[in-house]
Amino acid sequence: MKSFNRPFQRISINEMENYIDENGRIDSRVDVCGFFLCKKGWVKVNLDEKTYILHSGDMYLYAPATFVNILKWSPDLEGIVFKANLDFILPLIEKAVSMKNILAVRDKPCITLLEEQQKRVEEMSNMLEQREENLEKYISI
Repeated sequence: MKSFNRPFQRISINEMENYIDENGRIDSRVDVCGFFLCKKGWVKVNLDEKTYILHSGDMYLYAPATFVNILKWSPDLEGIVFKANLDFILPLIEKAVSMKNILAVRDKPCITLLEEQQKRVEEMSNMLEQREENLEKYISI
């Protein structure tokens, strides 16, 4: 059986505790970026010395080597955490977004999505995950 290493990972909220150290800091890597889409509840985070509170419909885009501290979250927090290898995501971003907008993410990492945009992000992450699961099954045959 061949091994398959996904270029991205979708993480459940329950698994997030595995990525947070005793100081509330999320492990930051130079070659990983991603997003957190808040679907329910709220989370208070400190991103490079700025504090944000994300609510349902808010998305946090994190760039490589960003220092993120999770300060608090509501008991009913639900969302999508999606992280990807930079080599995987950069070609996709470069086709869809200008370099000016890519750099703007560092200054404004939190955005509020319209309901339709939120649904689209969820659909795209589900489709990508399903595609990779199907590929994984095919490779392991």
